[in-house]
Amino acid sequence: MTGTEDLMEQYRMMIKALQNENHVLSNNNKRLHNELEWFRTYGEYISKVFNNVDQKACEVADENQAYQRNF
Repeated sequence: MTGTEDLMEQYRMMIKALQNENHVLSNNNKRLHNELEWFRTYGEYISKVFNNVDQKACEVADENQAYQRNF
């Protein structure tokens, strides 16, 4: 192989690796989107049916988030 062919092969390998990484990230994005939609649906149901539980859960989540921001 010539230097140019070696360089082209390196680029092909890099492109293939980036395509694989893109595929993995795309799958993770889809999975996280589905999980988010599930939690939104769950949260909407709890909010409507068990309002007191939803209010307390929101308070706990807000307190936890505030705590994490301080550290």
